[in-house]
Amino acid sequence: MAILITRYSVLDAVKAFEKVSGKEIPYRLCGRRVEDVTKEILGWEAKRTLEQMCEDSWRWQSNNPNGYGF
Repeated sequence: MAILITRYSVLDAVKAFEKVSGKEIPYRLCGRRVEDVTKEILGWEAKRTLEQMCEDSWRWQSNNPNGYGF
């Protein structure tokens, strides 16, 4: 059984968050970042798509505009 691993760029994340939030996010292009080693070092991998993660994050922020309220 093959395991499909999807890797996203920072620009992919910006564009996905713009889509779910309906807001334009200012950004600038710069050099490449170091290769993602999250799974190799932390043993962690995402279970949701990038768009699902952005939707969840935006929903939480919209419902909690002051953050945790500390």
